[in-house]
Amino acid sequence: IKEPNENKNEHAADTDKLAKETFVCPTLKPYFELAKLDKRKFYIKDGLLYHHETLMGHRVNQLCLPECRVPIVLRMGHDAPFAGHMAAKATKNSIRLHFWFPKWMRKSKNIALRVMFAK
Repeated sequence: IKEPNENKNEHAADTDKLAKETFVCPTLKPYFELAKLDKRKFYIKDGLLYHHETLMGHRVNQLCLPECRVPIVLRMGHDAPFAGHMAAKATKNSIRLHFWFPKWMRKSKNIALRVMFAK
C-alpha cells in the first residue's frame, strides 16, 4: 500500500511529463501562442493546455493532447470495458468531452479504423 504522498508525487510526475510532451509537440505550438494571447478558447492551467467549448449544450474544458498521446486515448476510449465498444461516432463524442487535439475528426477516424482491423 502506498502512502498518500507517494501517489501525489506519481501524479505530479505524470502531469509534468504530459506538460513537457504538450509543450514540445509541434502541432500544439500555435495553440500555446493563442492561449498566451487569450484567443480562440485556449488557456494554460498548471502547465497544461486546455480548450473550452460547448458540446451538446454543456460547457466543457478539454485537455489538449500531444500527438504521442492521441492513439492511446483513442484506443482506451474504444476498448475500455465501460465504453462497450461503442460505434465510432459515440466513441469520438465521449472522448471529445474530455480531450482535444488538432484535426481530431480525421485522426480519430484513421486510428479507430486501424484499431478495429487490428483485432
